Amino acid sequence: MQIGRLFEVRFTALPGGARAGQVALTVLVISALAALFLAHHMVWVVVPALFSVLSLLFRLESISRWAIAAVQYAFYACLGGTVVLAYLFMVYPILSQQRANQLTLVESLALAGFALGFLFGAGVWRLGAAVIPCVLGMFVVAGFNGTARLEPVLALGGAAGVTFLAVEKASHAGRGAAPLASRFKWRLVFVLLPTLLVAAAIIWALPRAQTRVESATFGLMSSSTTSYSSFMSESRLGDLERLQLSDKVVFRVWSSNPQKLRGRIFIQFDGRAWRAPRVTPQQLQSVSEISGLDPATAEWLQEIPGTSYVLPVTEYVGVPIRTKIVQSGFNPGLLVSPGGQMAVRADASTISADLDQTLTTPLSASPETYGILNHRSGDLVQPGTAPPALLAETVRTPERLDQRLAVLARLLGGEMSSPEDRIRRTVRFVQNECHYSLDVGKFHSQDPVAEFLFEKKRGYCEYFASAAAVLLRLQGIPCRYVTGFVVQEWNRQGGHFVVREADAHAWIEAYVPGRGWIEVDATPDAEYAAARARFKSGWFDQAEEWAAGVLSEAAVYWRHRDLTGLFRWLWHRVRTLAGILWSPATIVVILFIAGTILAARLLSKPTSSWGRAQKTACRPAGIASAEVQALLAYLDETWSQRGVSRPPSRAPLEHIVSLPPGKIADELRDASLKAVEYFYRVTFGHAQPEHEAVENLRRAFERARTS
Repeated sequence: MQIGRLFEVRFTALPGGARAGQVALTVLVISALAALFLAHHMVWVVVPALFSVLSLLFRLESISRWAIAAVQYAFYACLGGTVVLAYLFMVYPILSQQRANQLTLVESLALAGFALGFLFGAGVWRLGAAVIPCVLGMFVVAGFNGTARLEPVLALGGAAGVTFLAVEKASHAGRGAAPLASRFKWRLVFVLLPTLLVAAAIIWALPRAQTRVESATFGLMSSSTTSYSSFMSESRLGDLERLQLSDKVVFRVWSSNPQKLRGRIFIQFDGRAWRAPRVTPQQLQSVSEISGLDPATAEWLQEIPGTSYVLPVTEYVGVPIRTKIVQSGFNPGLLVSPGGQMAVRADASTISADLDQTLTTPLSASPETYGILNHRSGDLVQPGTAPPALLAETVRTPERLDQRLAVLARLLGGEMSSPEDRIRRTVRFVQNECHYSLDVGKFHSQDPVAEFLFEKKRGYCEYFASAAAVLLRLQGIPCRYVTGFVVQEWNRQGGHFVVREADAHAWIEAYVPGRGWIEVDATPDAEYAAARARFKSGWFDQAEEWAAGVLSEAAVYWRHRDLTGLFRWLWHRVRTLAGILWSPATIVVILFIAGTILAARLLSKPTSSWGRAQKTACRPAGIASAEVQALLAYLDETWSQRGVSRPPSRAPLEHIVSLPPGKIADELRDASLKAVEYFYRVTFGHAQPEHEAVENLRRAFERARTS
C-alpha cells in the first residue's frame, strides 16, 4: 500500500539469508533495549521491543532521497549527542542529576526510534551499517549507570551481532562455493564459536581479575588519591607527598597576576607535625557595593554569583588584583586565596576570616566559584603589626631539637644583621644544600628536619619550609607554616591556570617589624618546576582544557539559575572572540585561505567539452542500489539450487554465456541474461535504478524459475 508520496510499506516474505540476518538484528536491538531497562529502569522499552518483532513481516520498500538524507543527518546528530553526553559524564561531570536523567531519556527515545526505523527499512538502508551504530549508542547510554549488571544482554547482543555478520558474509561472498545452509554452518563453527568463547572469557574472567588489578594499581599509585589532611587543623610532614604525582584538577583560576593560593596557616610545631591555632574567626561584613573600585573591577566582581564581603583592612591603595576561582571537590568550608585580601564574593550565607586572613565558610555552603580582590606589594602578604602573643607563639621551637640546628642557626644569623638579611641567608643556604626530589624514601630519625638538612639533603617542599622555619625561629624571627597551591605561568593552560593536586605546596611567612608578614619560599624554584614538566601539554590538550574551563564557568551560572549572569558572560565571550578575529593578522589569514580555495576551484574547473568528457570518462564505477544487488543475490541463489553455481572469480555475464545449452531452461537463461544486463547498466553505466523495472525483472525471473 502507498502512504503519500514519501514511502511504501509492503508485506513481504524475506529469502532465507535475509530472514536470518533480520532475526539477528532484531535480537541485537532487543538486547540493547533490555540494557536500557536494566540500567535506567525504562519500562517504555517494551513497546519498541514488540514493534521490532514486526520488522520480520513488514519492511519499507522505498523512500524519497530527501527523506533518506534527513534521517541520516538526524541520526548522525543523535549519535554525536550521545558521544558528547558520555564525555560530559566521564570527564566533566557538570550536569545535575535531574538534567542528566532528562538528557539520558531523550537520547534513549531517539536511538530506539532510529533503531525501529532502520529495522523496518530493509529495502532502503544497509541494515548493518545503520542498526549496529544505533545499538552501540544505546549500549553507551546504558553504560552511564556504572553499577548496572549488563553482562547477559551484552553477551546476547554480541552473539546476535556476530550471527548477522556471518550471515551477511555468507550471502555476499563466495556465492558459488557451496549452498547457503552449508556455508552458514561452517561460518558458524569457525566464527561464532571462537567469538562466544572469547566473549565468555571477557564476561566471566575479567571481572574476577579486575579486583586484583585495581588493588595492585592502587598500591602502586596511592599517591594519586585525594588527601587534603594537610589543609585541616594538623599537617604532618609527608601529607603533601601523597599528592605530588596526582594530575587531578582541583581549581581553575582566572587571574592576570598569578599568586600562591593560601589554604591553611600553622603556628605550632613539634618536630613532626604542624598545628593550626584554635581561634574563633570573625564573620565578614556583607555589602551590596564596594566603594572605591574602578568600574571595570566593579563590573567583574558583580558577574560572579553570590554576595560581596569585605575584610577589615585599610592599608591598601590602587587597583586591586582580580582572581576568580572555580573549585572541584576541594575541602568543604575552606576558601583558598592569595594573601592581602580586601574583598571576596561568593554564594555563601556567611564568610569568616581569622587573624591570619584564612577564609572559611559553613560546611553546608561551600561555594563552587568565588572571586578575590587583593593587593600585593612585592612579597608582603599581610601588612601591619602582629599581636605580641602571636609573635611569641611563632618563635617557639620543638622541645626535642637536634643541637646541630642551633649551631647552624647561629652561623646563619650573624651579629647586627637585619631580619631581611637573615631570612635571605637562611633560605639561600637551604636551597643550595638540599635538592627537591619526588623520590625521598622514609625518614628514620625522631627529628626529620635535621635528617633532611644533614643526612638526606633531598625532600619535598614540606621539609624545605619546615627547615627554614625552624632555623629562622632559632634566630628569633617569627615564622608560620603555610600550605596551599602554586599558581605560576607554567601551569597556565587553555587561557587560565589549571591547579592540580600535584600543585599542592608548602612555604612559610616570616614577620619583619615595620612591614608585616612576608612570603618566603625555601623550595628551589627550578627543581620544583622541573618536577612538574610532565604536565606540559600540546595544542590539543590546550584546546580541551579551554573547553573545560568554558564549561565549568557556564555550569556555575546554570546551576545557580542566574540567566542574567549567563547571558552577560556569553556576551563577554563573544566580544573577546570578536576582538581576536577582528585583527589584521586574522584578516590576512582569512583572505589567503579564501584566495587559495578560489584558485583551486578555478584550476580544477574543466574549460572545454573534451575536459568534461575526460572527467566523465574517468569517473569511477558506481555502486548498484540495494534492490539491484538483492536481485543479483537472488540470481546466485537460484543458480546454486539448479546446480550451476557461479564461482567467485567469474563475472555474472561471463557465467551465463559459459553455461552449455540445455544446462538450464531457455526461459530461465533469458530472464537471467536480462537481469544481469540491467545490473551492468546500473552499476557501470551510471543508469538510474528504477523500482518498477527491478520488480518486473524479479517477477519475470520468478515465472521462469517456477515454470
